[in-house]
Amino acid sequence: MRKTKPTGLKQSERSEKTRSQILKTATRLFARHGFDRTSTAAIANEAGVSQGILFHYFKTKENLFWVSTFEGVEQVNEHDKVSMQNAKPHDPIERLKLVGESLARRAEEFPDITELITRHLPAMDIPPESQVAQHIFKRMTVLESIFEEGKSTGFFRKDIDPQIAAFSIIGIFNFNYLRWKMQGKKSNLRDILNKAFTMFISGVTTKK
Repeated sequence: MRKTKPTGLKQSERSEKTRSQILKTATRLFARHGFDRTSTAAIANEAGVSQGILFHYFKTKENLFWVSTFEGVEQVNEHDKVSMQNAKPHDPIERLKLVGESLARRAEEFPDITELITRHLPAMDIPPESQVAQHIFKRMTVLESIFEEGKSTGFFRKDIDPQIAAFSIIGIFNFNYLRWKMQGKKSNLRDILNKAFTMFISGVTTKK
């Protein structure tokens, strides 16, 4: 691919545009092929830059993978904030259902980042004490807090473990997302997740 330079832009604007293009390309290729089967040469070629330019912005392929993953997640999270702020349900059960709707929307509107965090992130070797692991666990505290609140207000059973419940929710999404993809995305993912989350919630709620 011919290497081109953006024209009519300030140096800082060209720099940000180049970085953004590398990240966008890396996210797409990592999502499609995984970490091991994606080379920096392929990313650079698709992005229209040299490998030297790529490594100017990202020190290693691992660095590029993590930056593309986490910046993608941050972009999606910002997109979700509007919906979450507009809804703001106080009932923890409704909050969990809203999480399901949010995850389904991510899969439909941000397929590359969803593919990265659902299929390829679990395959990476992540030391538990690393910044990466801490970042992931920090994200889980949002779900854990819903279960903690549900226990304290009597919505959820007292014997449930909030951390296990939070990871179970993610597992439910991952399995149903992969099944949805394998079946050609012919069904409505939001309906599928709503049914799956409702079944899970029925098992952790207190019996009135």
